Amino acid sequence: HGGSLRLTNAPSGGARVTIEIPHHEALPSADHSPTLELQAWDPTRSTLLLVDDEPDILKITSRTLTEAGYDVLTATNGEHALELYARHQKTISLCILDYIMPGLSGDELFDAFRRINPNVELLICTGYDLRGSRTAPRRENILFKPYTSGQLVAMIQKHRAKV
Repeated sequence: HGGSLRLTNAPSGGARVTIEIPHHEALPSADHSPTLELQAWDPTRSTLLLVDDEPDILKITSRTLTEAGYDVLTATNGEHALELYARHQKTISLCILDYIMPGLSGDELFDAFRRINPNVELLICTGYDLRGSRTAPRRENILFKPYTSGQLVAMIQKHRAKV
């Protein structure tokens, strides 16, 4: 894509990483809206389960969703996600899953959620093509990475409007 990565070591032992990413007109611009519109929904089912094996992504996304008005449970792996879902499924309205994680694969996690609750609502976040996946979800339930916080919240709101 024409970008660059530069690493510089300092004599004092520190390091500097510089990443340059070129601007591309065809890419969607970042959503810098200070507020996000929220639709009213059933307060007895207002919790999101967020699953991602990257702690920084989990932390940032959780904070974004909390600031947008959602209650968020987080899990760093499939096993913990299943435990949380089994315990809190009555209040979890949507599970947001990173599809590629160590341990349980996206397909295995998808199947395990469906065994607990065949009507579980899932939103898959991935940077991968899922056409070869045995349980490939409908395209409207996939958010492709990279995405902005505005795109994530819009996808959740779109999902809520269908429920």
